[in-house]
Amino acid sequence: MKKGTISLLFLMVLFSSNIIMAQDKLNLSAEKSKVEIHGDSNVHKWEENAEEMTGSITASLDNGNLQNITSFELKIPVEGIESGKGAMNDKTYKALKAKNHKNITMTLNNVDEIKSIGNGQYNVTATGSLTIAGTQKSITFTAKATATSGSIKIQGELPIKMSEYNVEPPTAMMGAVKCYDDVNVKYELVLQ
Repeated sequence: MKKGTISLLFLMVLFSSNIIMAQDKLNLSAEKSKVEIHGDSNVHKWEENAEEMTGSITASLDNGNLQNITSFELKIPVEGIESGKGAMNDKTYKALKAKNHKNITMTLNNVDEIKSIGNGQYNVTATGSLTIAGTQKSITFTAKATATSGSIKIQGELPIKMSEYNVEPPTAMMGAVKCYDDVNVKYELVLQ
């Protein structure tokens, strides 16, 4: 009886360690990643870029094949968002309430599907939480993941309505220029 129990415990430890070892925690490479925010106004289209960001992903990679994603987080400092125009930056930081809410964060809640589309690429459908200006909302998103041994690149777009996060779209020239409520966030995140 003792021999059978010991054998069972040994197998449980062996399989548990294989499962644990199969999980890779990869960190975001800010230099290789980009997040672009695209919007429009009654005058012209505009774009801003996240110049600073941190993040990580925990995933099961088997010889470069993506098996599962168990965690993901992304943090973008609001004052790391850059338009190339000082006045526009200031309006962005004010609209996003940067004094009280210094970061935009996104975390993974659940992966609904990982579907291989060939050549180490996958369509991933997931749910998560997005926090902007102190308001947290649940989101569902689809992204394309490219997996290699030791790295994952995640690409996609996420449409956002500023008003859903209690962000008042910025204005300029005493209200003559008004940003529209809809923005589109395009991202390419490299995690190694």
